[in-house]
Amino acid sequence: MSKKKLLICKNLVKKYKNSKILALSKINLELDYGEILVISGKSGSGKSTLLSLIAKFEEPTLGNIYFKGILLKKISDKNMSILRNRNIGFIHQFHYLLSDFSILENVMLPSLIYGNKIKESEKKAKVLLKKFGLYEKIHFFPGELSGGENQRVAIARAIVNHPDLILADEPTGNLDKENTEIVIEIFKKINREYKTSIIIVTHDKKIINTFKKNIVIKK
Repeated sequence: MSKKKLLICKNLVKKYKNSKILALSKINLELDYGEILVISGKSGSGKSTLLSLIAKFEEPTLGNIYFKGILLKKISDKNMSILRNRNIGFIHQFHYLLSDFSILENVMLPSLIYGNKIKESEKKAKVLLKKFGLYEKIHFFPGELSGGENQRVAIARAIVNHPDLILADEPTGNLDKENTEIVIEIFKKINREYKTSIIIVTHDKKIINTFKKNIVIKK
C-alpha cells in the first residue's frame, strides 16, 4: 500500500445479522497524513458505523481497511487496543468524561495508559488545557463545567498522545453556535500544529462548509 496514505478503505460493506438492509454499501475512501475529511449524510446512512469499522470496534462484512499501511483485519484485539491508544483519538457528541476525575486527570489518563510517567502525563495535559483556555479550571470536575468546556476537555484527552488520526462523531451535536465555532477553531489548530488527520461525521452545515474535503454517504 502507498505509504503516503494514512487510511485506505476499500469496498466496505457492513450487514448486521437478522437485517436485510446494508448498514454500509461499497464505501471507498482515502485519507492523507494531515488531512481533514468531513462525512455527512442522512441519519441511518452508516456514518457512525464507518467510524466504528475504522476503529475496529466492529468488523466489515466485506472489504478491507488499511491504517498506516497495515491491514486492520490481521491485527489482534490486544494490538488493536494498543494502536487505538497511541494512534487514534476519539471525540463523541457527548464528552464521556469520568465524573469522579478532575479534568486534568481525565486528560492525563490516555497518556498514563500509554505508559508515560505521572509527571510527564500531567505536563502534557496542562499544555493542552492551557491551549484550549481551561488552565484555570484544571482541578475542576466535569460537573462543574459547561457543555462546551467539557467538549474541549474531551478533545484534549483525544490528542494527548499526539495520534495520527482523530475520529469525531457529531462533535458539535450538543453545542450552541458559539461553542461550535470554538471547536472548529480547535480542529484547525490541532491539524495545523500537530499535522493530525481528522475525520468528522456531522450534520452541522458550518463544519461541512468550513473544510474543503467532504463526502456524502447516501443510503
